[in-house]
Amino acid sequence: MINVEIHLKRGTLTIKPSPDEQLHVESQPPLVAELIGGTAVIDGKSIPGQVDATVLVPATSGSLHASIGVGPCTISSVAVKDARLNLGLGPLIVEDSQGKWDANLGKGDATFTRVDGPLNINMGMGRLRLRQIRGPADINNGLGSIEIHESDGDYKIKAGKGDVLWQSTQGSGTIHAGMGTVEVVDSRGARLEIKSGLGKTSVVNSNWEAVQVDTGVGDIRIEGSVASLFASAKQRGHIHVSLADPLDTRIEASTERGRIISSFNLMPVGHAGPQRGERVVGIVGDGQREIRLYTRRGNITLDAASDPKTSVPDETDERLAILRELKNGTITVDEAEDLLSALETNFPGSTSHREEEPPTIVQG
Repeated sequence: MINVEIHLKRGTLTIKPSPDEQLHVESQPPLVAELIGGTAVIDGKSIPGQVDATVLVPATSGSLHASIGVGPCTISSVAVKDARLNLGLGPLIVEDSQGKWDANLGKGDATFTRVDGPLNINMGMGRLRLRQIRGPADINNGLGSIEIHESDGDYKIKAGKGDVLWQSTQGSGTIHAGMGTVEVVDSRGARLEIKSGLGKTSVVNSNWEAVQVDTGVGDIRIEGSVASLFASAKQRGHIHVSLADPLDTRIEASTERGRIISSFNLMPVGHAGPQRGERVVGIVGDGQREIRLYTRRGNITLDAASDPKTSVPDETDERLAILRELKNGTITVDEAEDLLSALETNFPGSTSHREEEPPTIVQG
């Protein structure tokens, strides 16, 4: 198993499989491969002008290390144990290949298509596109968009300034975005965490066990099937949540300045202090899961694909739900007493209210 090391100051580099499992170098001006301790070194750093090189490597090789100061690099149909790619300025294309990939680009676009193996990609400025990737990926992009399609793995994404699109994928993901929109579409997996400074965030047509979205400024949209959901806009942003049935969840939603519109039968509870917003709590089904929504300034809309099971409230269930929220510490004693008093008003003809006094709540 041969290791290959390639260095170019300026030019184009193409790496393809060899037809006879031997290493070949085709270049202009001519370059030669020098074998040093089991590594074939192709060094063109001393050539000041343009070097156009095609390197044919065995289909299954050891390590691959390629560095180019200025110029494009294309790698196709190779399998390596690990690859280290360094480009100062120029695009990078990797396709139909296998291995452990570590890529660093100063400025330039990068495309990975039908690649198996772990990816570690660091980019200063440029557009990154991944399609049909199998394996985990750790991605950092300072300035530029990130697109991931039809891929499977555990993804860790950091985007400084640029949009992020994750479409038709599965696995788990952590996305930290400074400025730009974040879209997760037609995807599924165990865990999805999104943190965004400025920009809209949407998770639509997706199926996740757990979703957490935290934004500074920006609207949040969640549509699909989510077992547990935590979403917050710390400064400003509207939140729209539309979840598929069946739902068995405990819901808490609050705004400091804004309205809450819900198709569920949620109970309003007061804020501590002179707030202009709203706060609601409630339980749908058996309440085994949890939804928590918060925005400092904005509206919250919460609905389901079809009417929830608790579309017709029952007084006994409402009273039990209030006491359960008090026991869980979600509401205070004063808030619980206010809710029980309001419940009497909502059910004026209730037999239970005529026969017995509302329960006395003792703190502690």
